[in-house]
Amino acid sequence: MSEQVVANGEIKVWYNTWGSYGQHSIAIAILKDGTVVNPAVISRPPKGMVAKKMVGNTEVRVENSSSSKNARIYVYIPVNTVEAVVSTTKTSSGSKGWEVEYGEGDIEVVEEREEKTIEKNGRRFKEVTAYWNYYFVTKDGRKVLFYKGRGGSSLVPLDKPRVKLVRDVARGIVYAVGDTYDVKETLKKHGFRWNSTLERWEKQDNGNLQQIAEQLKDVADVSVEERKDALAAAIDQLEKGYKQLYEYFYEMYTRGGDTRKAIELKKLVDDLEQVVITLKAFAREQGENNG
Repeated sequence: MSEQVVANGEIKVWYNTWGSYGQHSIAIAILKDGTVVNPAVISRPPKGMVAKKMVGNTEVRVENSSSSKNARIYVYIPVNTVEAVVSTTKTSSGSKGWEVEYGEGDIEVVEEREEKTIEKNGRRFKEVTAYWNYYFVTKDGRKVLFYKGRGGSSLVPLDKPRVKLVRDVARGIVYAVGDTYDVKETLKKHGFRWNSTLERWEKQDNGNLQQIAEQLKDVADVSVEERKDALAAAIDQLEKGYKQLYEYFYEMYTRGGDTRKAIELKKLVDDLEQVVITLKAFAREQGENNG
């Protein structure tokens, strides 16, 4: 390491950062009483200052030489209180493993898995998180945990996804809502396509709703609903009327007809467009609340 660990009866440990990709160098002290001194998390004085701090039963000096962009933290510890110093470096090309800078002993790495049950979107999952525990092992076999690194985590479902299949009679479609991500491949096989506006899977109703439901029951908790949505049918009619009026206005405008009537017609078209937009938003909100 570039840092000098022992000087003037003191052990120096540090936490320095640089670059834009989390590059850093860190040295951690393990004291003889089992206390760990980690410069990255120690309480530090304001920039440019040095202060005395108590870490366990040991008084140390903490120097904060950080800049506006990078950390430069140094901790000075009486040498007679220190069992060992371990260090590592992460550069843009990768991380260097932990190694013993001072003292006698070894580093042992133990994988640990933590499991807990969580609820997400109304479903229960087992969350499994991996940790890497780094121990300094003294010559007489004592172990001191000096660093705990988090690995990956995964979610294991404890119950089936809940999916609702809805036959919208007014629109002549079938759509699926709920935990559809887990069954999207099955939905695709039956001709469903993702509607990003309404955030649901849809297809034309061809009478095979029950068949789809039966195939999904192996992998999902499925419910089926038939919805006769009069509002949806009214919106479709209004939207159709709006398009016809707009085409009529466009034809009148391009042919250079009565300008006053064209302006009045354009205002009517704009008002009708706003009605359609408002009703669609209301219908979407109702669908989300009911779905």
